[in-house]
Amino acid sequence: MVSSEGAAALRPQLSIMVAEAASIPGDIDGDGVVGGKDLAQLLDEWGGSGAGDIDGNGVVDGNDLAIVLSAWGG
Repeated sequence: MVSSEGAAALRPQLSIMVAEAASIPGDIDGDGVVGGKDLAQLLDEWGGSGAGDIDGNGVVDGNDLAIVLSAWGG
């Protein structure tokens, strides 16, 4: 015979995990929109490295600018 405490321990449990939304290429600041703040950060980091290096080549350059402009407003 199972006690009432044991029965509670045998109840199945359901866990739900919610995945984060996929990031938008060009959304440097993570606000969900590619816009002026992203462009400003990219230009501030121009020629260096940082979050503005969207393509991951080690330098913020024209390729990263093209990604931001192609995703503008998204």
